Amino acid sequence: MSVISNNQLAGAAGQGGAAAFQIERSIRLNSSDTAHLSRTPASDGNRKTWTWSGWVKKCALGTINTLFAAGSGIWSGGASTVLATYTDDAIWFFDYNGSTYTHRKITTQLFRDPSAWYHIVAAVDTTAAESDRVKLYVNGEIITDFSTNVSPSQNYTFYVNNTVAHYISLNSASGLDGYLADVHFIDGQQLDPTDFGEYDDNNLWQPKEYSGTYGTNGFHLDFSDNSSNAALGYDSAGSNDWTVNNISVAADPAGYGSEISFSSGSYKGTETPSRAFDGDLTTGVASQNDRATITWTPATSIVATSSFSILVYDNIGATVTLNGNALTQGVAGPSGTQAHYYNYSGSFPVTVTSTTVETTGGAASRFYAVLVDGQQVTSSPTLTSADIDSLIDTPTNYDDGTNVGGNYATMNPVDKESSDIALSNGNLSIAQNNAGGGEWVRATIAVTSGKYYWEVTSTGGSYLEVGIADTASNSLLYNGSGILGYLQSDGSLRGSLGGGSSYVPGYGASWSTNDVIGIALNMDDEEVTFYKNGSSQGTVSRSLAGKTITAWMGNGGADNTSAINFGQRPFAYTPPTGYLSLCTTNLPDPTIADGSTAMDILLWTGTGTGADRTISGLGLSNTPGLIWGKGRSAAYHHTLWDIVRGYGATNVLSSDRTEGEGWTASGRIKTATSSSITWEADSGSLWYDGGSTTYVGWTWDAGSSTVSNTDGSITSNVRANASAGFSIVSYTGNGTTGATIGHGLGATPEFLIFKNRDDSLAWYCYHVENGATKVQYLNDTIAATTNDFLNNTAPTSSVITLKNTAEVNANAQDIICYAWTSVAGYSSFGSYTGNGSADGPFVFTGFRPRWVMVKASSTGGSGYDWFIMDAARNPYNDVEDNLWANVSNAESTTANRIDFLSNGFKIGISNLDMNSSGTTFIYVAFAEHPFALNGGLAR
Repeated sequence: MSVISNNQLAGAAGQGGAAAFQIERSIRLNSSDTAHLSRTPASDGNRKTWTWSGWVKKCALGTINTLFAAGSGIWSGGASTVLATYTDDAIWFFDYNGSTYTHRKITTQLFRDPSAWYHIVAAVDTTAAESDRVKLYVNGEIITDFSTNVSPSQNYTFYVNNTVAHYISLNSASGLDGYLADVHFIDGQQLDPTDFGEYDDNNLWQPKEYSGTYGTNGFHLDFSDNSSNAALGYDSAGSNDWTVNNISVAADPAGYGSEISFSSGSYKGTETPSRAFDGDLTTGVASQNDRATITWTPATSIVATSSFSILVYDNIGATVTLNGNALTQGVAGPSGTQAHYYNYSGSFPVTVTSTTVETTGGAASRFYAVLVDGQQVTSSPTLTSADIDSLIDTPTNYDDGTNVGGNYATMNPVDKESSDIALSNGNLSIAQNNAGGGEWVRATIAVTSGKYYWEVTSTGGSYLEVGIADTASNSLLYNGSGILGYLQSDGSLRGSLGGGSSYVPGYGASWSTNDVIGIALNMDDEEVTFYKNGSSQGTVSRSLAGKTITAWMGNGGADNTSAINFGQRPFAYTPPTGYLSLCTTNLPDPTIADGSTAMDILLWTGTGTGADRTISGLGLSNTPGLIWGKGRSAAYHHTLWDIVRGYGATNVLSSDRTEGEGWTASGRIKTATSSSITWEADSGSLWYDGGSTTYVGWTWDAGSSTVSNTDGSITSNVRANASAGFSIVSYTGNGTTGATIGHGLGATPEFLIFKNRDDSLAWYCYHVENGATKVQYLNDTIAATTNDFLNNTAPTSSVITLKNTAEVNANAQDIICYAWTSVAGYSSFGSYTGNGSADGPFVFTGFRPRWVMVKASSTGGSGYDWFIMDAARNPYNDVEDNLWANVSNAESTTANRIDFLSNGFKIGISNLDMNSSGTTFIYVAFAEHPFALNGGLAR
């Protein structure tokens, strides 16, 4: 098997506009390994004023993730300074003196996104005024909401910068479980996040190069040198180097590898370690209290001048000698090996040729590798790819000709069947417990086009199934209709994703532990090819057009363990020509880079003055086409205006009322621009300027002009923004079944809202998941009900077909239709099935939502309302402020309702209105930003 570098995956990168400053690498920290960096300063620095900055990609939620700490007994009663996310996923920053918290900040907002990067800055200065002594920032924004907010006293001295142990992550299970990149510590300065990052033209927070000074104990760890463990901990700011603990990197064989062969001497026993890191390398194994002798003979002599060590699987300890000289036990070996490095400390140089190494003691002692001057001298890599902790998974999209960096896919801990799936090692190691009778997990990145390659290595078990899944499907077990898998035990294909049989025996060879299965997904030609150890098992054609596909793995009846690689570390085999690693850099360019240019939200508070009121802050590309307003703190009706009908008082409609236009709402829109709305208040209208009342306005860009559209049998007036997938269609019904109207989108609509402007009739809604034979009312709680208002005909890319139903085609009556279609990275219209659990479904959208509306479709009645949530009213998780399209109720707050994540949303409540078990829910979602940009920046 050949190990390739990521430069073989370069080219055709969708995000060609790479950041000016590139973060090249990150380190992966696995908390169960107690992976961490440590150092103790030789002298005190400034203990009152300092700044810590770092980029973090969390992998474990609901656990303690320590980012930076100093002191002793951390999290166990010792005196310490700690910056971490806690079990509630809030950021905690505190000092504990051994008996009490001397200060503590706990954020109200929760950080639950395992798919994207957070930039976290802690900046302190206890000589300042109380409000400025501790400043916490995430992605350039200062945090102002805290559930606990106790500042340190004037001139307080932290344990940080004292001559005590300092940690990045931690030497316990409370360490960071995730990725860390571009870490800075500035001694003696309280800095702003703008020293480390900046907003780009799309209003996305991007890293930038720090150009300031560091002070006495300051440091910068960029982790860009992955040649050795020591290099990972190197402080590029000066001499404040760090000790690396339980972190493994890919050592360069430096030409020695092909020259070394092992021959065995006398040995006893047959034990093997829990993982065979050496493949077929070693043959020497010793039972406890026996002696093993192994001789290696290089083709040419190798002279060690320094740093000579041997990696031995010693379990409970062993005595290791080289030519009769005892070696010193050094740091622990790779995670899970129960091994140590044994260091040669004799005179140099020493010739390493035909040398005998002996071990006594220890259970099943076993040699893994020999290192000369820090370089491996083995015939194959000491570590499997799965054990490399230096990765090109970073917050910046880049292609430097050697590596394609960016936010890489991992398996998704919020998108798995149950807790019987355990993820570790940066969510790239998977343990499947079959106690639940079959398990599955999907990846964090999904695609609709392009060619991608990834690899899975079985590390235990015999019934692993690997392949692809539809993000919109709930049928993901074994032979499910939403998956296509290659089964380990018999080489069969399973699942009917894209059509075809759910069971195809004899597709390929069976496979076992240590076999590498490559998956080549070709969305452009609708094909999937599976490889076993680099050998194609055959190309499978399935209907994948129009689907959003991601990596998937499951099991069909037995426990399994495995490791997956999307290209964030070297692949074992060369991918097929033209296939890319699965990361944000290689995703297609999004049509809409900043969602606020197509859909934006205004918040304001009324004054009750009765004067005209201009509310600014919109970022639309054009004057808003649709404006939907609602009082938040009062039970005022929803009010909808659009630019085609006009903004006047006689043009108002309400989603929670059936009346036609002109019902008695006071207040009107006087004017609107791409950046503001001016309300013409009527004696301090309660609708838009009631004293102290809070309001929200949702707006959509429908393009720059209204045109006459003759695509259908009824001529319509259409204002369309095809690039944003939204149009407003105004027409006069003709009462004829089979009549058609043009919509101007140039793509098939997926969500339609109709309202008869002249009559008191229901708001009729079509949703692609309900189909063209069913209707739901925007003003009511009914389930999707059989109705032929679209003449049982699905919309096309040019027209919508109507029956003579009064709500959509009453003769001589004016009708308005709002039409949307999905735009990758900006809008999504789909469904999910509730599971009745507080750990509810994850819905992949490919973007961080700005606005989401959810409605039960398979069930209706009381409680099954049209829920509306947005990121303006709740910029951070939890997203819990609810309004309902079908009722005038004031805003309601229900804790842990939903999480907006960088690639979708996660239901976090078990009640019936959003997650009743077995109920189908439809949703409508619009983006803040697409996942493809900035590594899927999290909030």
